[in-house]
Amino acid sequence: YAEGANLVVSRHSDWPKDWPRVMEDIVRLSPDVIVTSSLDWARRLRAVNRTIPIVVSALSPVEQGLVSNLARPDGNFTGVAIDIGPELHGKQLDLLLEAAPSVSHIACLGADTAYPGMRQLWSEARRRGVSVQEFPFSYFYEPVFAAMVRDGAEAVLVLADAKHLPRVSLIARLARQHRLPLISPFRRMTEVG
Repeated sequence: YAEGANLVVSRHSDWPKDWPRVMEDIVRLSPDVIVTSSLDWARRLRAVNRTIPIVVSALSPVEQGLVSNLARPDGNFTGVAIDIGPELHGKQLDLLLEAAPSVSHIACLGADTAYPGMRQLWSEARRRGVSVQEFPFSYFYEPVFAAMVRDGAEAVLVLADAKHLPRVSLIARLARQHRLPLISPFRRMTEVG
């Protein structure tokens, strides 16, 4: 597929500000598929659309109750989980502690929605003798990083929320500025960091 030749892409961002217009556009365009990286947007789409296939690439769609499983679609929903999953938090912590062995207090840059894997992350951290403090998602990263440092964070673990992706350069810069080792599921954050 080549956009403009045999593929038409209609991009929408910041939907909640103009949700009715976006839905009118979707109905008018009658797309073959809708792709979203936001659980909030997926829930809104589910409420008004039961026929157009929706592919959601988001943090824990099963745990968030959007779909019952990833192997088989639920109605017109399918997709992928960008979360590494609670079962891999131990490995992520191991990698962080291998890179920064003196760390004892880790700040977790949270997701846009409540992350059910936090209990597993806290459990894995206790097993390794470290603490993890979650900092809720915010579009204002500077005050969040300032709060992390004020609360004694010595490293940062970034949850796999797609809303962090447009700001990977800022997150990496703030981690460097505050001298906080950072682990992230996003390759781009590593490249810019």
